[in-house]
Amino acid sequence: MGELAGIANTYGLDVAIITDHDNMKVSYGIQPFQKFLKLSIKENSISTYSVEKYLQEIDQINKIFPNIIFIPGVEAVPYYFWEGSPMYNNLKLRNWHTHFLVFGLNTVDAFKNIPSLANGGLGYKKPGKDLMKYISENFMYFSMIALYIIIFLISFFNIIKRSRRRYDIAHITRHKRKKYRFSKGAFLSALIFGYVLYAEFPFLPDKYDQYHGNQSPGPYQELINYVNRKGGLIYFAHPEVSNSLVRPVKIPFLSQSINIKTDAYPQLITETKNYTGFAIFWEGMKTIGRPGGLWDIALDEYCRGYRSKPVYSIGELDYEGENDLNEVAATNTFIFAKARTREAVYEAFRSGRSYATRDFMGNKVLLDDFSVYDRLTRANAF
Repeated sequence: MGELAGIANTYGLDVAIITDHDNMKVSYGIQPFQKFLKLSIKENSISTYSVEKYLQEIDQINKIFPNIIFIPGVEAVPYYFWEGSPMYNNLKLRNWHTHFLVFGLNTVDAFKNIPSLANGGLGYKKPGKDLMKYISENFMYFSMIALYIIIFLISFFNIIKRSRRRYDIAHITRHKRKKYRFSKGAFLSALIFGYVLYAEFPFLPDKYDQYHGNQSPGPYQELINYVNRKGGLIYFAHPEVSNSLVRPVKIPFLSQSINIKTDAYPQLITETKNYTGFAIFWEGMKTIGRPGGLWDIALDEYCRGYRSKPVYSIGELDYEGENDLNEVAATNTFIFAKARTREAVYEAFRSGRSYATRDFMGNKVLLDDFSVYDRLTRANAF
């Protein structure tokens, strides 16, 4: 964090938005107990480091460099899904690199509860007006829940049972025996299925999971809706980037690697609504930002009343330490903020008072003035 602050200071930045990954965890569960009988892979992220420490460090840097506004944010990883099977050595992890830049959240809990498959919060399938249709569509899920409850109750009420009195025929006296006995098997069974029921609470099927193919754009819209409820800002990160790699893993008796692939996702610009914008640089210009591209389509939908919010753009840099430092100043976002505060920066982003540039020729594109006004009333709209 200190290195990033030093770089921002060296290049004379006024604002630096820090967006580390909120989580880097994927899980593959064994059905029908996939919620607790699962293999998980977890890499370093804000959740493993501590959200509190992450926010405190950024606040501390703000005090050390008062001339720069450091803003805490995250690169959210809301959703992924599996293809293939580890049994056939063709397991693939898809969409793990579909990311969003989120900032402008005001509380620790707001950061902690960002919806994702790893963190929860993507919602449940709830009954509508047609209850029978809802039950029939989720019959297997509710059947399994009913079975778990039955097994749990049977096990629970058999943990302690009254013993039968036995008489020794060869003796006149009756042996004293305990009236009750403890069943270790019933206790273990009750413990297991009690935990299963705890993991399944509130006994509603998940709206989205990683086992039933690509369920886009639903999970991403859930994240967008959450950020809006919390008063934050959310942008698509690198929407035109494809990612493919092979990750070594240690799975006993099975394949020792997983193929990870994410296709570019520019189509989400028009498939989702109410997000703040997208990162046009580095990777958002070819399909989305070009004249007549998806950005223009989204803006046209806003003008026609199909969208309640316009779509804006920002510049981003995926700086991970090994990048060329010259790239730090190659992408810029110019903000027309009314004051040098976080709140003023947030307000400028929400209002679209910003523009992004990319340093193709070694010179920054500077806009000294921009305004929209009515010639008759002279009312300024910017």
